[in-house]
Amino acid sequence: MFFSRFRLRWNAFFLFLLASHGFLTVPVAMARPVTEKGGWSYYMAVLGAVTRNDPVSARRLLSGMGKADLSTLPPLYRNRLAILRLWYFPPSTFSGKGLRHMNRTGRGIADVLFWHAMNEPAVPASRRPGLRRKFAHMYPFSPFASGPGRSGRNTARALWQRSLVSVKEGDTLTAVSLWKKLVARHPLSPESGLALMRLGTAGETGDVLIPRWEALSSMGMGALASGEIKHYLALEPPFPYRDLATILRSVELARENHRFRARKLLSTLTQEKGPRLLASLEATRCQLYRRPEVSESCIGDFLSRFPDSIDGRRLVNGFLRQQMALGKGMVPPGWKPPAVLMSTGPGQDSLWLYGLAAFLSGRRDAAKNAWEELEEDLSTEKGTSAFAFRLARVRYFLGRLSSLNGDKSEARSFYKKVLSEAPETPYAMWATLACRSDCPPLDVRLHRPEKGHRHLTRSDRNRILTLVQMGLWGPALLMTEMRLDGGHLGRRILRYGSLDMSVFPEERYRVIQEVIPLDPPGIHLARAEKVNGFVLRGVRRSGVDPEWAISIARQESRFMEKSLSIDGALGIMQLMPPTALSVAHSSGDPVYLTIRRNLGKIRVPENNSYLGGLYLRRLLEHYPKNPERAVASYNAGMHSVVRWKGLENQDWDFFVEGIPFRETRRYDREVLWNYLFIHRSHLLRKEG
Repeated sequence: MFFSRFRLRWNAFFLFLLASHGFLTVPVAMARPVTEKGGWSYYMAVLGAVTRNDPVSARRLLSGMGKADLSTLPPLYRNRLAILRLWYFPPSTFSGKGLRHMNRTGRGIADVLFWHAMNEPAVPASRRPGLRRKFAHMYPFSPFASGPGRSGRNTARALWQRSLVSVKEGDTLTAVSLWKKLVARHPLSPESGLALMRLGTAGETGDVLIPRWEALSSMGMGALASGEIKHYLALEPPFPYRDLATILRSVELARENHRFRARKLLSTLTQEKGPRLLASLEATRCQLYRRPEVSESCIGDFLSRFPDSIDGRRLVNGFLRQQMALGKGMVPPGWKPPAVLMSTGPGQDSLWLYGLAAFLSGRRDAAKNAWEELEEDLSTEKGTSAFAFRLARVRYFLGRLSSLNGDKSEARSFYKKVLSEAPETPYAMWATLACRSDCPPLDVRLHRPEKGHRHLTRSDRNRILTLVQMGLWGPALLMTEMRLDGGHLGRRILRYGSLDMSVFPEERYRVIQEVIPLDPPGIHLARAEKVNGFVLRGVRRSGVDPEWAISIARQESRFMEKSLSIDGALGIMQLMPPTALSVAHSSGDPVYLTIRRNLGKIRVPENNSYLGGLYLRRLLEHYPKNPERAVASYNAGMHSVVRWKGLENQDWDFFVEGIPFRETRRYDREVLWNYLFIHRSHLLRKEG
């Protein structure tokens, strides 16, 4: 095993060395001496010209191919010369005879030859749409037929192209509607800027800009939205866009810790409002107070004025979660949601939190009454997956209450309902753990597995290796990129059609590494989710339980080493640079000097998994029997978890549901699910 891996690495290094010096041949060709006269010397000359990206010399040599003595060449190499001749001298017509010759000669890479031929400058642009349709019909599984990751009618490029077609057909109203949708849904795309230019003064209206700013805020670009809103408000826009923009601006100011300026901005709105907009303004104002007692007074006043407002339910839910985590979970009786809101998500969540706050404050009967009322309302509804999620949640915790009260049979009844009706929810896993052998086993599958082809199949490797062995690095690199992620190079090939491109030595090495992988053995969690061998090596070096580390890595980045969050977290384990430096320094490992000189080295899979594993081990040792708290600390920070005094003595499931941050609650649930899947599948134990 060692010698075969060593030989594989040496072959890859030898290929890269030849490629970087302008030569590339396969081991069979190198078995022949280069000085031999006749076919082999001709083949080496052609291959050298192609590898050096010297089309003039390649065409000159291939034009005299009929005069060369190729009898000493094996059929494989004569076929490669024929392919290179078709590459540099493509057919002028695309008749049936010419296409059949191309398919017979090209074999596994005939689609590459066809695409290259139809995008030659000699082919008129008017013919290319028809040729592309013919290409898609002949080679439906080619990566050039439909680029991965760019399908759909609502992508920025698709919306822009549809708008141009509408303009050409004279349908201006449809074009304007598409431009507005483009600006709202894709505010950071280049096509969005073009759409704003086309809209002109119509793009400066609130119906276009308000959705754009909401999208920017949801993408974490609130500062950009706030700056644009400031200039928009200076133009004195009309009602109601001025008020909506003011609300968005005040929320962003509050996020930037300018609460006084936010309240002052809201106080400038003196025009008469409708009840819905007035409720939004008052709810925003209540969120801007720092002191809990002032916020509680504001919320009570709000609920007395707007008892049926959904904004009020959202306000109550956020405040309750914060107070429960801090150990102040007593809820005023008037905060219970009215029956009219029980058909809405915020109303159902509000009743759920009312019961949870009662349980955490020691009033189990009040919690049971609230949850039974919620379970009865949800049982009569047949809605979306969100309703199924809420029903599974309330049934699981009713089972937990029954178990705590000593009624085991009623608890098993609730658990079995969760397992049978909502097996994909986290509460099905929790019910399995609580019910143990009294309930049927749960078939645990990964939530939202990656479906794209992020690894090369054997057929892809053979095709790319054939192109590499003929010196056609441009299409080899493009095929590698398109099969892996369909990124910038994939968009370039679909837009411009060109396969002729210069490829740097480091890019050639990357192609060879994909075709002949040099990584240590890894594991596959799903079809397109592979845990790199370097990641496993770093995790094992850190000494942390690898099942917990891989569970977190999957939730953080889906094992993509180039992941970068909006906050600046890097790599597979999504480490912030200060955290990585602190952990590396305290460990005394030489990796500290490496990442201190170059923070980009934090992204290296082995470094990232090693430092992330050390940090996770520190958290797990701090919470030796409570891994759910360590997981929450990894996401929200230990400083946040330490402040949650109201949850420190609760069982693990009540702790997870009591987490005040929505993202951390979801994160904890998903990591626990990943852990159960990995633990049951024995993947790491087989690999180790």
